[in-house]
Amino acid sequence: MPLSEHEQRLLDQIEQALYAEDPKWANTVRISDPRSHYKRRLIRASIGFALGVVIMMVGVVSSGSALIPLGVGGFVVMLAACLWGLSSWKRMNGFGDSAPSSGPAMPPGKQARRGNRGSFMERMEERWRRRHDER
Repeated sequence: MPLSEHEQRLLDQIEQALYAEDPKWANTVRISDPRSHYKRRLIRASIGFALGVVIMMVGVVSSGSALIPLGVGGFVVMLAACLWGLSSWKRMNGFGDSAPSSGPAMPPGKQARRGNRGSFMERMEERWRRRHDER
């Protein structure tokens, strides 16, 4: 339901008063697209991955066994950055949401299988019930 002209004017006045009172907070609240947050996280994860590669290469290439743990640490940094970036990418593209996406309609039997599946035990119990019902 659209706002009336009077309500829209009131909303604009409130918004202007908010900007005048605390512009930093108003800018923070105004950002409505959470994908920008995940894009920043993805960029940081990429930088962390590159840093992990550098650390790993320094640990592996340099002579002496004292720097081998540094190479292992670089690998761990790379792995952590990959996991963090992947989770951000999934959330940014909507793969991590529990709500079903608005894709093409599927037959009723397939929707239940594709949606929120629940835990492993719940799926196994459901299979057991179906087997029992078929007999």
